Amino acid sequence: MQWYLACDRNHQVLAARLEAALEDDDSSLFEPRVFRVEDLRGLPGRAAGGLAVQDFKLACIDRALGENPEGSYIVWSDADVQPLAPLSELRAAIERESATQMDVYAQREFEDVGVNVGFLVLRVTETTRTLFAKVRRTMTETRALDQKVLNRMLVAGEATVARLPSSFWASSNATARPTLDSLVLHHANFVPGDARSDARDPTPKLDQLDAVAAMRRANNAPVWDAFLDRLATDPTLHQYRDRHFPLVDRPRWGDLP
Repeated sequence: MQWYLACDRNHQVLAARLEAALEDDDSSLFEPRVFRVEDLRGLPGRAAGGLAVQDFKLACIDRALGENPEGSYIVWSDADVQPLAPLSELRAAIERESATQMDVYAQREFEDVGVNVGFLVLRVTETTRTLFAKVRRTMTETRALDQKVLNRMLVAGEATVARLPSSFWASSNATARPTLDSLVLHHANFVPGDARSDARDPTPKLDQLDAVAAMRRANNAPVWDAFLDRLATDPTLHQYRDRHFPLVDRPRWGDLP
């Protein structure tokens, strides 16, 4: 299965870490494909590094969808992602979830609402290609974040979508509180406010990836619980949730698989 990601020189250390993990057991269950560019021009203090970064990633998704057979599945992820289960278990979990043949399988941003564009399993279809072309076009026209645009389109039914279980865990989804032994994957999409820094600096993400991997290896539930508490009570996470997922829109997420 092709696994695509994009990075610039600032995030090469993250991409190399993920590449090594995907090639760890020589099983060829995943084939990492990295789109590299010298500088994505990530902006300090901007979500996901700003529109230039997001536009490059959407262009890469468009290319990935165009070079794979119709009906096949590909993985798209950010570089700050790590497998936590053996690759055979991760591949089996992806195949189990994608058996329903939706266009998009997305990581949960929060347990009850939202998807995150940092880990996607995409079915190569005309619908999926049209969806992401429209996301890119709309983002350019409105200056809205790619993730915000995609969330609106998925809730509106512009493609079939299922949200992956919390075993495919994003750190923004701290309130889900999955057990360590259930995790197959971790996306360090959120770091607490006092650890947030220049979007070009991968250090806070690397620190979180290393910490969660160590907790998983040791099955250290007390440290894990304290870590989840810290994430879940961070005021910036609540501000983000309220801004991007207003109360009036939340019931519609309950209609999705």
